[in-house]
Amino acid sequence: MSQCIKILQKIHSKEIHVDALGKAKQFALFSIARPHMRSFHSSWFCFFMAFTSWFGIQPLLPTIRKELGLSKLDLANSGIASVAATIVVRVIIGPLCDRFGPRRTMAGLLMAGAVPMALSGLIKDGTGLIVLRLFIGVLGGTFVPCQFWTSAMFSPKIVGTANAMVGGWGNLGGGFTFLLMPGLFELIIALGADAFLAWKLAVVVPAVICVILGISILFTTDDCPQGDWSNRKLPEITIKMSKDKIVQNEKGVPNLGFQPDLPFNEKQNEASKETKVEITKKDLSEKKAEDSEEKGGKCTSDECCTVVTVVILMLQYGMCFGWRLP
Repeated sequence: MSQCIKILQKIHSKEIHVDALGKAKQFALFSIARPHMRSFHSSWFCFFMAFTSWFGIQPLLPTIRKELGLSKLDLANSGIASVAATIVVRVIIGPLCDRFGPRRTMAGLLMAGAVPMALSGLIKDGTGLIVLRLFIGVLGGTFVPCQFWTSAMFSPKIVGTANAMVGGWGNLGGGFTFLLMPGLFELIIALGADAFLAWKLAVVVPAVICVILGISILFTTDDCPQGDWSNRKLPEITIKMSKDKIVQNEKGVPNLGFQPDLPFNEKQNEASKETKVEITKKDLSEKKAEDSEEKGGKCTSDECCTVVTVVILMLQYGMCFGWRLP
């Protein structure tokens, strides 16, 4: 046991190299040191528990349907409402992450989704189930701050790996709930409660965990390597111009006042033409074309939608969310 503790302490104390913005350039998976690795583990575990609660009612639907006398249409509509809410929430949550940071946004989503989850036992009909799952769908929006959090903590060198790991581990909550919720249900029945009361008590457990997580990350984690989101370090923006775009006139502007063959107004116009630097749309388009050729990328945002692999990935992701009706 002592040897394991020493190993964990050694890994925990491992120094993590960072870039100019303070973002981590490597992993220490067994470490929970602030700010990088603690935020890493907090992001995926919060996402994990959010998905566990989001799908928490699903394993209990056979019992709920029997006790409340619901139809298959009620169950199907409740699933649609749950996903519909998540789509809307994910669109809204992005700007909130930009404004308040991932830590506060994640905490707010966890606590907001935990309230309807804990009140699931109050439903009495199909309409109540649909409205309930609509509000519980808020928890599906935790995917956005989860990805945002690791993007703020890890450098471009490994940020893709970090996002993949927290997203994959968090999604496991959707499967883990089919082990957790039936287990809680059977445990409560074994303690002496009937089926009607057991499912109402079982849904409270993940809700309580979400509230505890939401409160704890506010005091134990960081938004970015600099701590609070308001203290984040932004990359410096530099404007570079090619040498051929710099206009220099070593000889200066000719003194047109000594040219007697031009009227005074024409002299002024000629002088202004000599000194005025105009940037036309053609110049800008040529500049953008040169930059794109230097970077080697020719695919615009409109063209990317026509790429077959992108369309296939979109279809796969869209069809992977489904529910098997009992």
